[in-house]
Amino acid sequence: MNNDVRIKMCIQKTHEELDVIHHELGHNYYYSAYYKKPVLFQSGANDGFHEAIGDTVVLSMTPGYLKEKGLLATVTQNDKIMINRQMNTALEKVAFCRGGCWSTSGGGMCSPAR
Repeated sequence: MNNDVRIKMCIQKTHEELDVIHHELGHNYYYSAYYKKPVLFQSGANDGFHEAIGDTVVLSMTPGYLKEKGLLATVTQNDKIMINRQMNTALEKVAFCRGGCWSTSGGGMCSPAR
């Protein structure tokens, strides 16, 4: 592989879909970094780590990056906008953890698969 990663998927032109593409690119970059390693090391320590790589790529989508790619005409430096974006991201992660890690009926941690 020569670091040429591509994603083929049907999307709508929304910010959420742009996040999804960048998240999936994170997975592709992970695979491209580890595909020559022994099979034992290719899948990662656990799924949470692998997802964190995708999320890190999404976090790199700053307004400056979006302007550089031609998706924003101007970038306004504003602490309130930055705090709102960070809060939105944090709330998305809390909602994901709630649905992904907690039992919806009992309110406790999901028991491991048996």
